[in-house]
This record gives sequence, C-alpha cells and structure tokens, in this order.
Amino acid sequence: MANSIDPAYLTARKALLDVLDVLGPHLNSVTLVGAQAVYVHTGETEFAISPFTYDADLAVNPTQLAANPKLVDVMRQAQFRLTEQPGLYKRTIDGAQVDLLVPAALGGPGRRGARLGSQGNKSAMKVRGIEGALVDHASIHITSLDENDPRSHKIEVAGPAALIVSKVLKIAERTQGNLRRQDDKDAFDIFRLLRSIKTPDLAAGVKNLLGNDLSCVVTTEAMVEFKKYFGDTAGVGVQMVVRHIKGLEPEDVIAASCIALSQDLIKSLGQL
Repeated sequence: MANSIDPAYLTARKALLDVLDVLGPHLNSVTLVGAQAVYVHTGETEFAISPFTYDADLAVNPTQLAANPKLVDVMRQAQFRLTEQPGLYKRTIDGAQVDLLVPAALGGPGRRGARLGSQGNKSAMKVRGIEGALVDHASIHITSLDENDPRSHKIEVAGPAALIVSKVLKIAERTQGNLRRQDDKDAFDIFRLLRSIKTPDLAAGVKNLLGNDLSCVVTTEAMVEFKKYFGDTAGVGVQMVVRHIKGLEPEDVIAASCIALSQDLIKSLGQL
C-alpha cells in the first residue's frame, strides 16, 4: 500500500497519527478537516490524480477544549513547534505540518489567533468557513497509510457537505488575489466529493448546515459562490479542475462531469 501512495501524503498521515497519539483530553475537541478528510470520504484509488497533501488540519471546538495540558506543550510531545503563525506547527525531522484551526465564529476578536482563554491566543488559528465541521461530522477510524504502522484512532471527521463549504470559501478568498496553480487542487477536491458522494446525501448535508446557527451564514455564502464557480464552463472552479487534471483525462469529459454534478446539487437545494 505504501509504495503506491505519495511520500508527502504518507508523512502527513503519520504526522496526524503522531498528534492524535498525544492529544489526550483534547481528542474529543478536534475534527479532521482539509484534504485528509476529503480522502477519507473519497478513497485513494478512484481518480487519475493520487491524493496529495503536506499537512494535517484539525478543527478545534473551543467549547469542548480542556484547560490543560496546553496545546503547545502537547504538540511539542510529537516534536512539533509552533511557527510564527498562530496554530501552524511544523516538525523539522520530516517537514510535516499540522494546523490547529478554530472556526472564526468561535475564535473571538483579533485577526488570526483564536482567543482560547488559558490556552492563549496563538495555539490555534481562526479560519472562516470551517464552522460546518462542528455541525456536519461523524466518528471514523483513521489508520496509517504505512503497512508497517498498525496505529488507528477513531476521531470526528468533517462531513462532505462541510468540506465543500470550506473549500469553496477558500477558493473565494483566494480569487480576491491571484489564484496560483497549486490552488487548483482545492477545486479538484470538491470534484472528488461531488463524484464520490451521492447528490441527495450532499444536499441533505448542506440543508443541515443551513439550518444550524453556527454554520448557516458561511454555508449560504458558499453555495452562492459554488453556483458561480461550478455551474457552467465559464466558472473559475470548473477551469481549475480541468487545469489540475490536464493530460491525465479528457478535459471536455471532466468539465462536463463537474458541471453536471454541480448542477444536480444546485437543483437539489432549490432556492437558497
């Protein structure tokens, strides 16, 4: 198994398990988000482009976070050091990165660092768009990608709908500047979810997010952007997906598939 998986992804999963090993009383306060959560739902072998990520992203629910031990100290047990950016931890021995993120709606005042009381203002970063991860999630066993590593942890993983919302808003934020080639992966992660998860299930997830006070605002915004980005061939999201798959699958087929799946979801949601 390990031989067919990108080494960076192997390292990222090992880093995630290393952190889960030491979180202790904080384990119940975290939910896996980001690319690794996407791959949990979509699998590793169904697409021409293999899963790839450098890091592990954990959404932290401050209402469930224990006062002790300190997150910075816990991360240090796994040999991660807090960088100059709040919530971004790196490990020198393998270059792995783990990000501790708090939904902006729960992160308190200030620009980047989440206000976490006795845990301080730098141990986690505020991120807008991951609110849904605390609403739409399920307990899933996360295992190693290395056949020689038997570790497994059962943790909360953000649901497909919450992941689409966060990815769409991430693209929307970056379109305010200049989208880089590597940003295309975020759009392709959305396509992975659209192709892997049944449309009625996605629609039910989105409606659940719309009905929750914590996630309704970001979800409404994300689905407006989703329609714009993925609803037709002119959409930025469709163009990103096509660029990412270029040379590996027929571009017209991928574009048509992406648009059809997106339109199915939009129709299932009706008027927002």
